[in-house]
Amino acid sequence: MPHINPGSIVVRVSGDSMEPKIIDGGYIVIRPIKSTANIFWGQIYVILTEDYRLVKYLRRYPGDDSMVILHSANPDYDDMDVSRSDIQALFIVESILNIKSLC
Repeated sequence: MPHINPGSIVVRVSGDSMEPKIIDGGYIVIRPIKSTANIFWGQIYVILTEDYRLVKYLRRYPGDDSMVILHSANPDYDDMDVSRSDIQALFIVESILNIKSLC
């Protein structure tokens, strides 16, 4: 696809926590981030913990650099406070492809 880095990964999103920004069944183009020290606050990331794979906005936790806030685009979902040490892998979302399959 044009304008997509050939080294990036395309994955399908399941769930409505990021609607209307990312639709349920849409696709995102992600790239791994090597260090959680290099976070672009307010950007959308895929966050992997031991128990979850989440697509969320990453926000600063006020007053505590060891924590982050995971924020949904959908106002029906509450913010989640997560320790940076619980993040096992981090991927930045480079592109959003809101395409639903007709099949």
